[in-house]
Amino acid sequence: MRVAILDDNISFCKSLENYLSKYHFDISIYTNYNDLKNHIDSFELLFLDIEMPNISGIDIAQSLSYKHLDIIFISSHDEMIKKCFNRNVIGFVEKSHLEEIDDIICRIIKKEHLTIIKDGKEFDIYFTQIAYIEYSLRDTTIYLNNNSKIKLSEKSLSLLSKELDDRFYQINRNIIINLDMDPIYNKGTVKINHNEFQVSRRNQKDLKIKILERSIYNARNI
Repeated sequence: MRVAILDDNISFCKSLENYLSKYHFDISIYTNYNDLKNHIDSFELLFLDIEMPNISGIDIAQSLSYKHLDIIFISSHDEMIKKCFNRNVIGFVEKSHLEEIDDIICRIIKKEHLTIIKDGKEFDIYFTQIAYIEYSLRDTTIYLNNNSKIKLSEKSLSLLSKELDDRFYQINRNIIINLDMDPIYNKGTVKINHNEFQVSRRNQKDLKIKILERSIYNARNI
């Protein structure tokens, strides 16, 4: 994704660029709008300061409302938030809380894989490959739909679950299943890939709903 940062404070621009480095975006920095406006069509996302010399970020956003461009406002003044939103503004982030960016980014990029580091090597496991994930004796094991498995030492299920999307559901303390693997629920248990698991009592009703919702979603997207 091509991303532009527009802020007259170059030091902040560099800080924001560094924070965004984990997303591997193609980032360009601009400290005035005149330099950016002739290249604006090449970007998909713009981080835009509200208060800049000579021009307001709000005015810039309004002038770009016809563009296919997502805008995230960045400012030290949260009282400005009500004035910020128009058709292509998707978020407002305070400069002192850059971590707020992550939730917004997750809405606009759909991650389809886990990035795993094992034996010093980094590789991706696509969500479509995962049947279920099990936590046991402080280790997490990812079971793939080709009957192979990947064991991750000292990796908690709660941390791993934060990297998954809504096709995954935790049925008890130790098991997360992939709802796209056609799980079959029956009287407190669920079967997936010929393996049967107990569903915690508090999750049984919710699991039935999730299975139905996911099947409807998949039918609409065939």
